[in-house]
Amino acid sequence: MIREDFEIAWGSIIGRDHLRPFGWRNNQDSFAIRIGEDAIVAVVTDGCGSESKSEVGATIGAALVAESLIGEYHGLGSNSELPMLLAGARRRTLEHVRRLANAMSQDFKRVIYDHFLFTVNGVLVTPWSTMLFSVGDGVQFLNGERISLGPFENNT
Repeated sequence: MIREDFEIAWGSIIGRDHLRPFGWRNNQDSFAIRIGEDAIVAVVTDGCGSESKSEVGATIGAALVAESLIGEYHGLGSNSELPMLLAGARRRTLEHVRRLANAMSQDFKRVIYDHFLFTVNGVLVTPWSTMLFSVGDGVQFLNGERISLGPFENNT
C-alpha cells in the first residue's frame, strides 16, 4: 500500500501582513490530504483577497478538491490522464461549492466573494507517477527543483 512508502508533512509561514503591527489578520492557508490504497492527494490552498473570511473557503476548498480528486482517481482508474482527472475533480468541487453557496445566502456572488476565493496547489502521487497541478500562483518543488507559478497579469 502506498501509505507505507510516504511520509507527508505540512507547514505554513504567516506573512508579515498578517502579524502585528500590520493588522493581525487570519492566516489564509489550508491543506487537505487524502490517502487511498494506491494514491495520495495533497492539496494546499490560500485564501485570496483581504476578506475577513478567506480562510473559510480555503479550508473547505482544500477538503473538497482533495476528496474530489481522489474520488475521480478511484472512479476512473490508474490509467487515467491527469487532465481528465482534474476536469472531473473540478466539476465535482464546483458542484459542492455551488450547493454550499446557494444554501448560505440568496446573494450567490457575495457568498463566493466572501468565502470561496482561493488558490490551489496540489499533487497526486501514485506508485507509477507524481503529478503536480495548480490553479493560481504559488511555488511547487519536485525532486529539489523549484517551480514558480505566477505572478499573473492583473493578479488573476
